[in-house]
Amino acid sequence: MNWTFRRPAIFATASSLFRRIHTCSPGFFSTGSPGTANSPAIVAGISFSPHFLEVTGDFSEAVRLSAEILATKGHLYPATSTNVRIAARTADGETIKGETNIGKCGKRIERLFLEPAKCEPLPGAIEAIRSADLITVGPGSLYTSILPPLLVPAIRRAIVESEAIKVFICNLMTQPGETDGMTGRRHLEVVKEHILELQFDFLIVNNRPVSDRQAELYLREGAEQIGVHGSMNEEEIEGSRGYQTRSA
Repeated sequence: MNWTFRRPAIFATASSLFRRIHTCSPGFFSTGSPGTANSPAIVAGISFSPHFLEVTGDFSEAVRLSAEILATKGHLYPATSTNVRIAARTADGETIKGETNIGKCGKRIERLFLEPAKCEPLPGAIEAIRSADLITVGPGSLYTSILPPLLVPAIRRAIVESEAIKVFICNLMTQPGETDGMTGRRHLEVVKEHILELQFDFLIVNNRPVSDRQAELYLREGAEQIGVHGSMNEEEIEGSRGYQTRSA
């Protein structure tokens, strides 16, 4: 199966690019350069300390306070104001509930869903998506960070309908217990299986091997590098073009 992108896809980049944009999962950037005060970044799927929620009693306010204390640039919005929980159905028919349990289940996940499925987004998040010039999906934990915000119906619809450039940024490494053995191609397939109507304009995937020492350290944790073993190549992506950047 070949992937078709609306615009030529950036196929490969150096790891340094990922370090500069790793904060988005997904992110929506409006006019201005990403990471500047004039470029609000709406980041969903980030875990915040429960202490902020205890202090404020309001999740949206807890997120705002977290951003203020952490001195983040731009604006952060939760994907939904509804009290939801993520759940996953595995290939053997088991249903696993909760971010922590899903992240360490070690089974092949067939479907991720929200409980309740009907949940409302924050108006500010929808407005930010509609005004964005660039929308990035990833990198991050595939099932417990990237996908959950996209399963909020109004968020998904707003992203699909947006005229902004949409970019899928593949992870550098697999995540033990969650994406063991998954290729870069499979990461993209999972996103498309959950949001079939979502079309990406660009794909960014690393093709430079980490050092032997880094590979050894990651292997001890059960992780391996993605994108350097032929799981994706330019021939598999219609309209793609190779693109190289130098490490910073």
